[in-house]
Amino acid sequence: MPASALISGTLFRAAERRTAKSGRDFTVATVKATDGQTATFWRVTAFSETLGEELARLNEGEAVSVQGRLDIGTYERDGEARVSYQIIAEHVLALRQMPQARRPRASGSAQGSAQSAGPAPTREERCRDIADPRFNDDPPF
Repeated sequence: MPASALISGTLFRAAERRTAKSGRDFTVATVKATDGQTATFWRVTAFSETLGEELARLNEGEAVSVQGRLDIGTYERDGEARVSYQIIAEHVLALRQMPQARRPRASGSAQGSAQSAGPAPTREERCRDIADPRFNDDPPF
């Protein structure tokens, strides 16, 4: 019976694109999840191209959450049995989201023609009319 898991942590090892013997592409990365003083390292495998791209755009140290099928195994190192944690990603959520594409303004609109007549207002000029007047005073320094 497969188990599902949700982990949150930071990208410890950047995503790497690989190809299986069958010719199928996949992406692997390592996520470090900490709980106080204890750290657990998760191997994340993404078979979806979209999930692989999401992992690949992140840099080491960036926050990420991964949800998917849990796979726990054991291995031996230096005569000691250790536990390995792997998650087959079904969903990846990065803290740093992709910037939204900006839509160009319509050149024929009244607002666009008024702005093109002179220089664009500064941030202070745009905010002066909408801000609470009690906070429009100059700083005392």
